[in-house]
Amino acid sequence: MQEAISMTRRVTKSRLIQEALKYPTRVNRELNNRFLYQFLQYFFPLVSPHKFQPNWHIEYLCKELEALAYQVAGHKPRKYDLIINVRQALPKQLLVV
Repeated sequence: MQEAISMTRRVTKSRLIQEALKYPTRVNRELNNRFLYQFLQYFFPLVSPHKFQPNWHIEYLCKELEALAYQVAGHKPRKYDLIINVRQALPKQLLVV
């Protein structure tokens, strides 16, 4: 595939910017793969008729869940027990269910 960036050559910052502008879908895909909060924002309209309303606590929950997922995947001992008590609200329920 000619479009793929070769790992053997040096990738410059301007080259990365050009690639991002040329293929915005790849940028979205990469962000969604790396960050739960970005994933939630991107796919929220598909699972809810409501508009996504970002707030600090949703971003915080995403970061906590990501950290926990990396610990579990890496077979690392847990630092603390994570207990999440949320009132019934769609964005928070989608995160923890």
